[in-house]
Amino acid sequence: MSNITILVGSMRKNGNTDLLAQAFAEGARGNNSVDIVSVADYKVNPCIGCNSCFTREGNKCFQNDDMDGIYEKLKGADIVVVAGLSIK
Repeated sequence: MSNITILVGSMRKNGNTDLLAQAFAEGARGNNSVDIVSVADYKVNPCIGCNSCFTREGNKCFQNDDMDGIYEKLKGADIVVVAGLSIK
């Protein structure tokens, strides 16, 4: 049994990416623990490239958004599935 975290990168709730992630989760739940993390449910600010995280304890971002909670979920995962991030 593995801990699977599905990271959904689409801001559109109930769209195609959400449906695909939910279908994957349903199939995987038979033998695994599955957690869906949707960025639409969190306040995450974009990186501004200030590099202050390099000098802060624990490499924490000064923006103090919800990213720390997402990092904790990702740390506990044996498998991470990324859905809906477009790369140009």
